[in-house]
This record gives sequence, C-alpha cells and structure tokens, in this order.
Amino acid sequence: MSFLSVEFILFCLVVLPLYFLVPQRGRLLYILIASLVFYAASSPLYTLVLVGLTLVDYGIARAIGGTEVDAVRNRWLYLSLALNLASLVLFKYVGFLNDLLAGLLALVGVVYIPSPVSILMPLGVSFYTFTKIAYIMDVHRKKIKPEANALTFATFITFFPNIASGPIERAGHLIPQLQATVRFNETRIVEGLRLILWGAFKKVVIADRLALYVNAVYDQPQAHQGLTLLTATFFLAFQIYADFSSYTDIARGIARILGFDLFENFRQPYLSKSVLEFWRRWHISLTTWIREYLFFPLSRFLLTRTKRRYPRVVEFSVYLIIMSGIGLWHGASAPFIIWGLLHGVYMGVESVLNARRLQLVPRHALTDVLKVVTTFLLVTFAWIFFRAATLSDAGYIISQLFNFGGDFAASLQVYGSTVEGYGTQLLLSLGLILLLIISDGIDSKWGIFTLFQKVPTLLRFGVYYALIAIIFGILISTRVVQNFVYFQF
Repeated sequence: MSFLSVEFILFCLVVLPLYFLVPQRGRLLYILIASLVFYAASSPLYTLVLVGLTLVDYGIARAIGGTEVDAVRNRWLYLSLALNLASLVLFKYVGFLNDLLAGLLALVGVVYIPSPVSILMPLGVSFYTFTKIAYIMDVHRKKIKPEANALTFATFITFFPNIASGPIERAGHLIPQLQATVRFNETRIVEGLRLILWGAFKKVVIADRLALYVNAVYDQPQAHQGLTLLTATFFLAFQIYADFSSYTDIARGIARILGFDLFENFRQPYLSKSVLEFWRRWHISLTTWIREYLFFPLSRFLLTRTKRRYPRVVEFSVYLIIMSGIGLWHGASAPFIIWGLLHGVYMGVESVLNARRLQLVPRHALTDVLKVVTTFLLVTFAWIFFRAATLSDAGYIISQLFNFGGDFAASLQVYGSTVEGYGTQLLLSLGLILLLIISDGIDSKWGIFTLFQKVPTLLRFGVYYALIAIIFGILISTRVVQNFVYFQF
C-alpha cells in the first residue's frame, strides 16, 4: 500500500481521526491493529512472519534482561541475531544464493537446476529487522531495559508510518513516546499535514518527473550518449534524494499527527562539504545504526587484533568493508557493491587526509563552494552504479558521458517527440531541481517551515491549495502511482 495510493489515503482518513476518539488506554492496541492492517494490505503472506519474529524477539529480550550471566546473555543475543539475519538473507537474497549455488556446482561438473519457486520480499523486511537488532543489542549492552509490555513492543516494531522504509527507530526514542499520554494538539496536526504536503510534492511533482527522464535513459543507456547521459545522471541524483526524503517527510508527518516524533532522516545532504559529511546527512537513521552496531565494534576488533599498530589502515579497511556491505544490502549485484566500495574509498581517503590534517586547497571564500561541488560530483558519479542495471551499462554510461559527437536532436528527445517539447520539459525539471536546492538552502539557514509561518496567512494557504491542486492534478492525469525507490530494499 503506497503512501500516495487511494487505498492509503482512505486508510488515513479513517485511522487518523478515529485515533483521537479512542480512549488513551486503548490507543496502543488501536495503532497496532492499524499497523498490521497496513502491513497485511501490502504483504499479507508475511504478516504472521512479522508477528512471530516480533514475539520471539520480545521473549529473547526478556530472557537477556532476566539474567546477569554473560554466557547466557550472549547465547540469547546470538540466537536473536541468527534468526533475524537468517530471515533477512532468506527473503532478500534467496534468488541470488540459488543462482550462486548453481554456478559453484557447475564448476565441479554437477548440474543443478534452480527451483522455479520464487520468494517475494516482504515489505520493509530490512527496516524492521534493523530495528529489532538494535533493540536486542541495546538490551544486551544494558543501554535500555527490556520492554515488559508485549503490546508496546509490538507497536514499536510494526508502527505503520515507518515500517516500510524507515526511519529506523530506536527503542529509547520511540517507546517512551508510545507510553506517554497523547492529547489532541492542533499545532502538531498542522505541522504534520505540512510535512505530508511537502513530501507528496517532492515525490509526485519532482521525483516522479525526473524519473521519467532517468528511466528512459538508464533503461536503455546504449541508445544515448553525451549530454543525454549527463542530464540523466544529474537528474538521478535529485530523483533519489527527492523520492527517499519525501517518504520520510510523509512518515514523519503522519507520526506527528498521531503525537509522535520520528528521526529526521535527511538534512540537506547535497550541501555537504565532504562525503563523510554527506553520510551524516543522508539516511541518518541507517548511518547512525551502522556506526553504532557495525563500524565501532569492527574497528575495535581490528585495532585489538593489530595491537593498534596501523590505525589508519584499520579505519580505511573498515570503511571499505562497511560500505561494500551497504552496497550488498541494497542488492546482490556487482553495481551495488561497486557503489558501496566507491563510497568506502571516498570516506577512507578523507579520513586519512583528516588525520594528517592535509589542506588540499587554500582557504578562500570559495573553498566551501568548491567542496560542496566536488562532493556532489563524487556522490553523483557513484549513483551511476547504483542505478545501472549491469556493470556493462555502467561502463557504457561512464565512457560516453562526454561524447558529444552524436546527433543532439535525436539524443535529446527523451521527454517529448520534438526538441521544443523536450526543451519545455527540461526547463521545468531544472526549475524543480533549483526549487529543491533553494528550499534546502533556506532550511539549513533558517528552517523553511519556520520562515514560511511568517508569510501572510492568505498567501500561505494559497500556496497550500496550489500544491494540493498540482499533486492531485498529476495523480489524476497520470493514474499511475510510482512506488518509492526504497520500497525495493
């Protein structure tokens, strides 16, 4: 059930108003039922799997919290990790593992025919798995106490605004909110609706428009060259950002209406002055999860094994391992892994330069602008591997990016059948990207919604109604709701 589908809009029109009519002591159960209905509408076969794994982790956390014997606590932790990771691997990589087994057996002369039965990936399996792993790890580390109320824990795991694509919530942040008394708050509702509206605009008007161009080019890259490939790659960077951040905005908006605050998942990432900073601003909940549960433990382990003799080598190696793992999480394919490795190299080199306090460019008023542009170019280059279907496609795109010797009139007709039509659509797309950049700049300096509140009421509501009209006009005219990019992960 997509956030922008008719079914979800009707779902919210029923669920959100009724929430404030339900007695306080019955609201957790109400949210849990609503969340399971939402999940079942998208992954009906796997709702019982989600419930079962959630109850298992509830029991394991209670078992960990009920003993001080480290060996026992560790066994329970390993059991939880094994179950969660096994379910993640099963649902995300069963097809890849099946093909890999067939290839390995073929090397030794054994013929293996992969099963034609495919396993569909449940909605949000990565995100709720990461949430449960973080919870179990925090209980094991004694950072939090195991939640005694099974209803509270189940609601925390299945909370419908963020179960599909995050943000990845932490128990210490969301569970206290679920336990608190929530009263009708008009200010929070207005803030939530504003977030939802901005998120819907970014998705329907910006991301999906850019996707038309990106998909047309990247689905058949060999049919294009030069300026078309450059434009598509430039659009790709903003399509992914607008698409993913729009989901987070809508999720945070829905949660805020209900009285809860979810993590901010994006903080103007394309204004970053380094790739390390980019990952502190991009998919923040995943980045902090990786830093706390993978990066620091692996770094400590390797530093101990090397007796701290090569700290820079260890840091560089950890970045490569972690980022290639992130690539593999996105998909079991060479382009995704190379995308991750590229970021690992970027971050590893930056960490070495930072440790040696090397200043590659002289300090100047334009230095920050140069850093932002350089970071954007590095990240955008890596996006080629993220989006390309195969290494061959990625190689072709890179080799042809600056090949401007072809027929421009033929290669530029992506948005329309005529160059004039293309030009109009292209200018509109560039204008929307500029709007996104300007809004991020304003948001980073003053807070765009804070500043917008100072706009005269009549003009402010005029903008609201105009955005609503544009969004619904596009949805009605296209009659196609494109899934959010990160639904596939």
